[in-house]
Amino acid sequence: MNLVNSQDLLDVYYRIRRTGIRGIANRLGISRRARVEAAWDNSETAPKLWANIDCVRRSLNRSVTGDLAEEPLRWFADTYLKPRPGLRALSLGSGAGRVEFRLSTMCDFSSFEGIDISRKLTRQANDYAEREGRKELRFICGDMLKMELPRSAFDLVFAFHSLHHFANVERILTRAKAALKPDGLLAFEEYVGPNRFQWRREQLEAINVLLARIPPRYRKRYGLNVEKVRVKAPGLLRMLLADPSEAVDSESILPFVKKNFEILAMKNMGGTITHALFHDIAHNFASSDAESLSLVTMVLEEEQRMIEEGTLQSDFAFVVARPV
Repeated sequence: MNLVNSQDLLDVYYRIRRTGIRGIANRLGISRRARVEAAWDNSETAPKLWANIDCVRRSLNRSVTGDLAEEPLRWFADTYLKPRPGLRALSLGSGAGRVEFRLSTMCDFSSFEGIDISRKLTRQANDYAEREGRKELRFICGDMLKMELPRSAFDLVFAFHSLHHFANVERILTRAKAALKPDGLLAFEEYVGPNRFQWRREQLEAINVLLARIPPRYRKRYGLNVEKVRVKAPGLLRMLLADPSEAVDSESILPFVKKNFEILAMKNMGGTITHALFHDIAHNFASSDAESLSLVTMVLEEEQRMIEEGTLQSDFAFVVARPV
């Protein structure tokens, strides 16, 4: 079992250098729910994540929509929602509501409710909705498994990178299915890879081979003059301390949906290599110079080749389905 490894110790050291020791020490004495809430209250905004790279974002667009410039949310709204007036929607894990605000402008919603465990983010979402006069938007702080949901009430149940944070995906999706109208839609963009980011051996080998091909100056960690030299699967202890909800039951998402819903669209988005490889070094590829573009393209093309050949599976997917 991968409980603790050398990369965990390095990552803790890097975090202390960035933010000080108090933030880490405070996590040790709080409950599981409090750690989850704290993780989301202070979620990443720095330009260090893989999807912050323009070339990666455009590749993700194409994987879903077939067009480098068309984002998945717009494609989904135009393809599946626009013909329906007066939609009632429910978002699972809505956070500060940024994605929900965008989606709500693309179609005719009479009601768009979001549920999230973070009091801070829910308050931010409601404050923004009030300032913008968006009366159809309402955000509730609570635990999905403890809340009463109306049956057969929603035209859409939506999740954006939140399902993999639920400890019991089957219970969540069973409740979501019951809340949908017979012709309602379940739609999500999600991490569906290995639980707790316990990446497979062949996946880690591919990541590290490609990482080694990137020049050192592009491997400097965000906010540090330290080179990223290797990727390891995070130790389970660090995952539990940092955010107990992270990828807790991600492997269950697709099997349950395939068994209990009719799949209308399932788009593989990759991320099997790029997600871990570019983490903490994505800021080095912010410019669109020829060299950085060629390096990102090299990684994307190799990832796509290995997924198409069946050597690797896609770790991210956009799915549209309806209950059966």
